[in-house]
Amino acid sequence: MLVSNELGGAGLVGLNLAGVLQTRLQESHIWIPGDGPAKRKAEELGLIHHVYDPANVLSSSRFSAAFGNWRIWQRFRYDKPGIVHIYSPLFYRAIRYAVKMSGLKSIVHIHLEEDKDGLSCDFKSPPDLIITCANFLVEHVRSALPRYLQRRRNALFRCLTP
Repeated sequence: MLVSNELGGAGLVGLNLAGVLQTRLQESHIWIPGDGPAKRKAEELGLIHHVYDPANVLSSSRFSAAFGNWRIWQRFRYDKPGIVHIYSPLFYRAIRYAVKMSGLKSIVHIHLEEDKDGLSCDFKSPPDLIITCANFLVEHVRSALPRYLQRRRNALFRCLTP
């Protein structure tokens, strides 16, 4: 799932991951929030992709956010087994109910040093795996997790750079 229709490093990781999965499993779906470079790259790579509107899940209205999560869950519930790779801790927080109800494994990709208080809110119910783009982010993110997870050294984290 892409959280931007722009194409940055995290988006390219997601598209490449989807390409590998699609080659091996013959089916991998990418969800892109509108037209833009990410959609064009997915088309160029021949990837199965869908356009979605993230406005509801990002709404301050609890009803709209719940409705948005329900709509995403409706789309995800038939994609088992599967992985939801999300490129923003904030967006993970917005759709975590849909992801948890779907039973899919969740991966959140962190490529910037996020505010620690914000990460604490984003990861009250953490994903299955957190990927950071740099080693210095691992301890920063770990310190924002619930205490019982801070002791888990590598079970929850992977870093893309050595």
